[in-house]
Amino acid sequence: MNRQDFNREWLFIPGENVMEGMRSKENIIVDLPHDFSIIQKRNPHTLSNNSNAFFPGGYAFYEKKFYAPPSWGGKKVMLEFEGVYMNSTVRLNNQIVAHHPYGYTGFHCELTPYLLFDR
Repeated sequence: MNRQDFNREWLFIPGENVMEGMRSKENIIVDLPHDFSIIQKRNPHTLSNNSNAFFPGGYAFYEKKFYAPPSWGGKKVMLEFEGVYMNSTVRLNNQIVAHHPYGYTGFHCELTPYLLFDR
């Protein structure tokens, strides 16, 4: 088994109505792990109050572009997340690969059927 670090250089787009392919005016590049709630302004009137440290929370979109070399053909390619805050959806090449409803738990998904090799 070969492991590759995918934690560097993810495009981060915060927002309630983030759509696939949407780009912000300013690209925000982050490395994982990344907690987008801590860049938000605290508000004592948030719905979650002090249970969320007065951060409003919300939705965000993370995108990672990568090259799938032909040498990956015939092999099982997996993506592992060590912890994502709840209700995450993983897409690859416009296809839903996985949905994970739980928060701060690890999960993995198989990318093999969705890869476009040599691209």
